[in-house]
Amino acid sequence: MFSSAIRIAFLFFLVGGLWIVVTDLVAFQFLEDFFSQSTIQTVKGIGFVLLSSLLIYFLVRRMQEELLHERDALKARLRELEILHNVSTLAAEAEDRDQYLADITDLIGSTFYPDHFGFAILDEDLQILRPHKSYKGIGKDHFDAEIPVHKSVMGKAISSFLPVRLGSIDSDVDYFSPGSRMQSELAVPVLHKGRVLGVINAESKRTNFFTYHDEVLLMTIADQIGSTLHRLDLVVELKDYAIRQEGLRKIDLTIASSFDLMYSLKVIVEEVKNQLNVDAVEILTLDWSESSLEYAASKGFSIDDFRRTKLAIGEGFGGQVAKQRKKILLNSPEELRKHWSGTPIYLDEGFVSACGIHLIA
Repeated sequence: MFSSAIRIAFLFFLVGGLWIVVTDLVAFQFLEDFFSQSTIQTVKGIGFVLLSSLLIYFLVRRMQEELLHERDALKARLRELEILHNVSTLAAEAEDRDQYLADITDLIGSTFYPDHFGFAILDEDLQILRPHKSYKGIGKDHFDAEIPVHKSVMGKAISSFLPVRLGSIDSDVDYFSPGSRMQSELAVPVLHKGRVLGVINAESKRTNFFTYHDEVLLMTIADQIGSTLHRLDLVVELKDYAIRQEGLRKIDLTIASSFDLMYSLKVIVEEVKNQLNVDAVEILTLDWSESSLEYAASKGFSIDDFRRTKLAIGEGFGGQVAKQRKKILLNSPEELRKHWSGTPIYLDEGFVSACGIHLIA
């Protein structure tokens, strides 16, 4: 501010001095024979006042524009600090992953990027991104969209571990949007200790909408989101671990306190079904006299015919598990039909995957 005052004073002094010198030379060389000295001085004075007024007007206007620019920049900075504070508050209070992402999306999207903004979750196995259900600006029919990692701006952000800012989508053949076509895009990867969790993605209807400043802001927010998601995942894992330990304790107590094998097996299938969150569980026991597997306990099946199940070792899915003495996974309906061809009652349940594990006393 002090330097601006000096600059204005110097310009006023310079222009005023030049006006006096130049007008004196012109007036007394070319106009003295036509006008009186008082008239010349009056015209010079009026001209000086007009020139000074114009000079002051442009200088003050320029200073006002600078002040307004600085004020707007300060307001934007204060707003960003407020957003970062709110993001930190949400992170500290977060207890549920989906609700946390929804709150973050609503906070940032409604404040800075109203067109398209949201979080896309990475499926590491399939190498695709799926928009989170809180993604703003896209219809519900787009929430199931599968965004290819190998061909999208978001995918580039994941592959490079760096933000990708696209001023115009026409300049990138890999542009892919989960919703309607936008004009510019900014994608920032969400990381935690080198592992990609997803992408923060913002799109605008205007070209060259996003700046380096937006990039830095979203990178800061992405770091906070990455740490929070990791913490929430750990909380879920710890809760699951505690629940499973309680289930195992219940099984141990049942086995230790009961001499009824069928009751113990019933408790086991109930706990396995609850702990693994599966549709059905069954236990077959070995009849040594006939070298066959017979039904012992189950939970979750809709029909009772399988209670008469009797399989020779090596027959059907259960027989193969017993024969090979190793875990067998069936991950598709085709595999199920192949292994359960001799026991069609299982196929009638409509399962699409199965896991068999041998029990050794």
